[in-house]
Amino acid sequence: MKRYIMLSLLALINWSCVQQSEVDTDKIKQEIMNADLEFSALSVREGISAAFIKYAADDVVLLRDKRFPIIGIDSLKVAFKNRSEGSLLEWKPWKAEAAASGDLGYTLGNWRLTTKDSLGNDQMSYGNYFTIWKKINGEWKYVVDGGNDTPEIKDF
Repeated sequence: MKRYIMLSLLALINWSCVQQSEVDTDKIKQEIMNADLEFSALSVREGISAAFIKYAADDVVLLRDKRFPIIGIDSLKVAFKNRSEGSLLEWKPWKAEAAASGDLGYTLGNWRLTTKDSLGNDQMSYGNYFTIWKKINGEWKYVVDGGNDTPEIKDF
C-alpha cells in the first residue's frame, strides 16, 4: 500500500513537471533542495522531533516501515512527544523535481541514523528517502515523507 501511494504521488508530480509553464522550475528545484538541506541541518542541530514538526504541513503523512502512517500535524506531534532525542538523523538529497505550477515537488536522497549501543558505541543505520514538498504561505513544507533501510552508504 505504501509503495502504491508513493508511486502514485510521484507519478502525479512527474506528470505535473512536464506541463508547459512560465515558472522557472530549475529555480524551484533549487528552493526545494535547499529546504531539504535546511530540514536536515535542523535535525542535526535541534533534534529529529523539532525538525520533523517544524517542516511538516498541517496535513502531513509520515510513512515508516512496519508502522501505520502518521497522518496530520497533531498526530505527528503526539508521535514525537515521547521520542528519545539520543539519536542523530541526517540526510542528503541527491535529486529534486518541481511541478510546473511551482508549488509542488519532491526530493530523493540518502539518510544516516547514528544511535548509541548499550556500551556507548556509535551504531549507524542507512537508507534512502523520498519527501514530497508543497509551498504553503511562501514556505516549503513536507506533505509526505517515507523511506527504507539500505546497506551502509560509503560516500555519505
